[in-house]
Amino acid sequence: PRPLSHGLVFLQLTGVVLSCLPVGLINRGPLLALILCALGTLGGIYALLHNRIGNFGVYPEPRPRTTLVTTGPYRWIRHPMYASLLLMMAGIALYNLHPVNALGLFLVGIAVAGKASLEERMLGERFPEYAAYAARTRRFVPFLY
Repeated sequence: PRPLSHGLVFLQLTGVVLSCLPVGLINRGPLLALILCALGTLGGIYALLHNRIGNFGVYPEPRPRTTLVTTGPYRWIRHPMYASLLLMMAGIALYNLHPVNALGLFLVGIAVAGKASLEERMLGERFPEYAAYAARTRRFVPFLY
């Protein structure tokens, strides 16, 4: 992995920790926050079921034996694992309702956006069909973005 990848993974991990810290010690957020977290968890499981072990990792660089997955949730968005992580962290941060958790969510968002950009560039170099796939699917939110 490149130094930028290490930095983005560190930023993501820091954001996850800050998003999940029970700093206020009073969970007072809305039920919708827990629903977002559950949807993110289910989305992550759904994405894992349409991938294969060894095809993905914590770093954005494709592994040597990576295959391009375009089925399951990948037919609607290019990064369902990242989208799932963002949903989970958003749910937790909203439920905790503390500025530290909001900062963590912000850091996760920056890290995921950076990792997605790097990953897309490298997948485009490795798979000639990636450009057409990227043109017909959204990055994180089906039909929107």
